[in-house]
Amino acid sequence: MNKLIYTGLAILAGLLNPVSTFAQENCSKIDPYPAEISNINPWDDSRFGQAKFKARDNNSLNVYYYLPSQWNANSPIVFVMHGAARNALEYLETFAPVAEQYNTIALAPEFPERYYSQSEDYSLGVGISSVPYTGSYNANEWKASDDYLYSEIEHLFETTKQLLALNTCGYFIVGHSAGGQFIHRMVSFIPDARIIRAVAANSGWYTLPSKGPGNDINYYMPYGLQGSPIDLPRVRESFLQELIVLVGENDTRTPSQDSSVRGTEEAMFQGDNRNERGNFYFQTARQEASDQNTTFNWQLDEVPEAGHDFDQIVQSAAWYLAYGGNACTSTTAANATQLVINEIHADPAFGSDGDANNDGNRDSQDDEFIEIINNGSQSICLSGWTLGDSSETNRHVFPLGTNLLAGQAIVIFGGGIPTGDFGGSLVQWAAYSGSLSLSNNGDGIRLYDKQGTLAQQLSWGDCGDMNCANEHISQNLEIDQSIVRWPEISGSWQSHTTTSNKLFSPGTQANGNIW
Repeated sequence: MNKLIYTGLAILAGLLNPVSTFAQENCSKIDPYPAEISNINPWDDSRFGQAKFKARDNNSLNVYYYLPSQWNANSPIVFVMHGAARNALEYLETFAPVAEQYNTIALAPEFPERYYSQSEDYSLGVGISSVPYTGSYNANEWKASDDYLYSEIEHLFETTKQLLALNTCGYFIVGHSAGGQFIHRMVSFIPDARIIRAVAANSGWYTLPSKGPGNDINYYMPYGLQGSPIDLPRVRESFLQELIVLVGENDTRTPSQDSSVRGTEEAMFQGDNRNERGNFYFQTARQEASDQNTTFNWQLDEVPEAGHDFDQIVQSAAWYLAYGGNACTSTTAANATQLVINEIHADPAFGSDGDANNDGNRDSQDDEFIEIINNGSQSICLSGWTLGDSSETNRHVFPLGTNLLAGQAIVIFGGGIPTGDFGGSLVQWAAYSGSLSLSNNGDGIRLYDKQGTLAQQLSWGDCGDMNCANEHISQNLEIDQSIVRWPEISGSWQSHTTTSNKLFSPGTQANGNIW
């Protein structure tokens, strides 16, 4: 079994940041209950796979995994927590391009409804028979901390770390919706978990990290810590964790508009919608940390244009997982005039020759791409900028932290799992509409800044559903290859094979040299 696990799960060339100060303090921690893993079942060229693990409640649960194409003993681990639909594999598939990009193993444990029938059974797995709804602590209602569902992450990490002989002290974790609820509660209920950095996105409602003023029911379990075993020292310890709370700008549906948004009095106390509740949670935590005069390592950010959709959140979450700190401030179109759309791939050739994203699968949508160069002398922050075509303004919204350095390129693929370093260029994929959907016969590209100001525009063929741009390519792009400026950056548009023997060159110069 160990050999199967090693060959099935061993990967990674750790590009995520070194462990935080808090995580380094946990390097000597050894979990007493490493998970028993069995039934390893790799598929799709062994990059995706499934295994079984035994939980502390004796349930046999699935854990899905993704294996990037590179690995070493310093590789990081990211846990991906599913939402209330218990669709762990879908979450893993959404995260897979991130795992490949940052060379990290991704594990997505699944907590199915047949064992954890209520949403709270998954995101609030602390009670012996049910979630404690109370303002008074009763030890008979609570599991031991090693038996919390949150602790299953610790157990899985311990097994993976030991079997792969990884040189890591901790792990990263990201979750959306109910997965975000799982994570922010995990930080409160087991604050000494070996988390390096956590992202909780678009939670429906929160367990506030405070016992509140007196007997305020809005702070009773599970809406706050009143009635829990968490004392003030453990609250202070939780504030030392690097927790990033993400909210979608457009995740604003209320209980009357969306039945999945909780409408109880205590939930409404936190805000009318998920966006407001995330802000309230963070401000409550920051005030609590201030009142206790303790270090506060949490952050809050809003993902531009994002609704209640993990696809729209994941690339921003990935930036925070990898780098922490503060995301760059979006540059205006007026200060980004040196951006150049340099290569367009609208018509992938048939067969393996058309596999531009190098993921092993030629796909007419996934292998489309647009390459943009910063030809200036200053960095340009594209966070919140949008890339559209003739029929859709938001084919792609640039995630938080998208900072394009002077002379650097960024490639936006239609989808798939972009594999490789692409010359060291930034790599993203269209997540808001699911593809770039570039029409060969005629279409256009429009690039807008965060304020909606048009920064760049061009068109080709019959221009699709838009007026032809001032920069117009008269031919259609049904040519089984990309078009590229020649000379690059400043020249006119040419089919790629007139400049080299390649059909495309995403992220590099046409001859394959780096920018």
